[in-house]
Amino acid sequence: MSTKDKIIQTAALLLRKQGYHATGLNQIIRESGTPKGSLYYYFPNGKEELAIAAAEYMSQRVIDQIEASFAYSDDPYVAVDHFMTNIIRGFLEQESERGIPIVLLAAESKPEHTKLHAACKQEMIRWQELVKEKLMNSGYDEIKADERASLLHSMVIGGLSMTTALKQTTPLEHVKCYLRHLFMREE
Repeated sequence: MSTKDKIIQTAALLLRKQGYHATGLNQIIRESGTPKGSLYYYFPNGKEELAIAAAEYMSQRVIDQIEASFAYSDDPYVAVDHFMTNIIRGFLEQESERGIPIVLLAAESKPEHTKLHAACKQEMIRWQELVKEKLMNSGYDEIKADERASLLHSMVIGGLSMTTALKQTTPLEHVKCYLRHLFMREE
């Protein structure tokens, strides 16, 4: 693994666990085991630039999970149910999966961190567009696909936020239970 990747992965883990304000560059350097000069070489604009790279890294992991779930089944309900099962399993089994979702990272940073907000927004749009595309490929019209993708995204982000705050998976399990209602076809 490259030095840059070590820095990004360590930052992503710490930002998820502690949030933007509680994560310092010195801690990232120490926990990544990389030289201080490397952090400033790869991220000369500082913490916000590194946080953007970490958000993109975290987002790509989510996108990989979404795509794997969509490859699991052509049925959007089965695919999203599979995705939710994996999120819950990850939260229970892997400490690195616990923590704040990207939307809270953006919300916690200062308003003048416009680049971080824009990067987080872009990543969330990418997730929603993947789901919308899956739904359209499964026969939903564009408007219904967009509505359901938006609602699903809101449910998952809310479930993750509550799961993180409560330190239990019940909110995510509730989201998973109500997925079938989201994917019921209107006649």
